[in-house]
Amino acid sequence: MSDRPTPDPAGMNEMAGLIPAPRAVTGYCPMGCGQTLNLIAGTVLCTAPDCPDCQRLTTIMADQECEHIVELGEARFTVKHPLRERANDELLTCGIDAAINAAGIQAGGPPAPPGTYRVRFIDGTLSFQQLTPGGQ
Repeated sequence: MSDRPTPDPAGMNEMAGLIPAPRAVTGYCPMGCGQTLNLIAGTVLCTAPDCPDCQRLTTIMADQECEHIVELGEARFTVKHPLRERANDELLTCGIDAAINAAGIQAGGPPAPPGTYRVRFIDGTLSFQQLTPGGQ
């Protein structure tokens, strides 16, 4: 028996009182399966038989972080952009990378000690809230 959700077009599960019948969800599976999303028992799942992670959208939606997460090293950094920047192509015009680079140039090194930070602009200035110190 597979863990993969299966559509119940006849509604037999719902009629039997087991679980509600899947309902189509507008949108695309983030794993590239296409328009294969369904609401099953309160969870959005991909019902494509070959989906490598049918719960990926649910995992993405469960992430409560809404700011940039930045991992600073001695010589480089990586940025995890918030999901909201995917809409209207805001990700393509996000200035956080340039601002961190400029802050590093001004500081003559990393703009904060190595570690993982929640970074946001406050009154036009970068604010670094440390989440974990470097090396952890």
